Amino acid sequence: MVATTETKPISIRLEAELLAHLRQVARYESYERNTDVSYADLIREALLQVYPLPDLHADSEPDADSNKEDGA
Repeated sequence: MVATTETKPISIRLEAELLAHLRQVARYESYERNTDVSYADLIREALLQVYPLPDLHADSEPDADSNKEDGA
């Protein structure tokens, strides 16, 4: 996975069994994708799926209809 933006290192603790599983899945994904995939790549992908970044190109104004209550 090639980062196109600034990245910052973080440190987290994982159970040994989970880390071993992530490494095994990363090997499988490397084979399936025909490219190098690390367990850190899997963690980054999972985080972006669960907590996607907001669309920075969207209008900064909220949709006027979304602020109305039903029946108003």
